[in-house]
Amino acid sequence: MNSDWRGKVTLRQGDLTEARVDAIVNAANNDLLLGGGLAGAIRVKGGPAIQEECNRIGPIHVGEAAITGAASSPRVT
Repeated sequence: MNSDWRGKVTLRQGDLTEARVDAIVNAANNDLLLGGGLAGAIRVKGGPAIQEECNRIGPIHVGEAAITGAASSPRVT
């Protein structure tokens, strides 16, 4: 690994939906269906509004991105 990366990458263990962050990036399927894993945790924490927003946006083409609000996720600012 290039030494320029040292000190720039931080690994943390815990519940990402509890972290105070500007955004959460999730690799999703093109239908934007929030199933298990991180997507499921986002859905549970954010409530049904996040899936409803995904339903209005999707489906998208492979390689595209979708941006949603935080719904009721308390930690995303």
